[in-house]
Amino acid sequence: MDTLDASRHISLVDRFYRRLWNDNARELAPSLLHPDLSFRGAIGLEKKGIDGFLSYMDTMQATFPDFDTEVVSLSYGQGPQVISRQIYRGTHMGAFHEVPATGRQVEYAGVGFFSFEDGLIHKVWVLGDLLAVYRQLGWRLAPGA
Repeated sequence: MDTLDASRHISLVDRFYRRLWNDNARELAPSLLHPDLSFRGAIGLEKKGIDGFLSYMDTMQATFPDFDTEVVSLSYGQGPQVISRQIYRGTHMGAFHEVPATGRQVEYAGVGFFSFEDGLIHKVWVLGDLLAVYRQLGWRLAPGA
């Protein structure tokens, strides 16, 4: 593993969450994201390209206007790949799948896998704990679930 590449890739993912997401610094997208980005977000939506990703951000911000990501850890994996662990928080002010806005605060965990091409984030696959979100919004899969 090249330590310099590992450091650069971890820095890209850190800025992806802290600046692009949390600060809504959309102007940074071209300096972080590959034009052929393949993105699968924590709520299961898949998007292509920078504009597709920005539309995903729009969806999340319409649903959770105060959406925030706390980065818990970033580590370098094989491939090269950066693995992130994060906690998402926000107030449910727009429809989330079939659940209408509740005004409730939600908090849920996620893990992300990032790969790189040409020094930019090229592929992102994030898994979020959607069951935790549904439970916090008062939705139940079955009695006692």
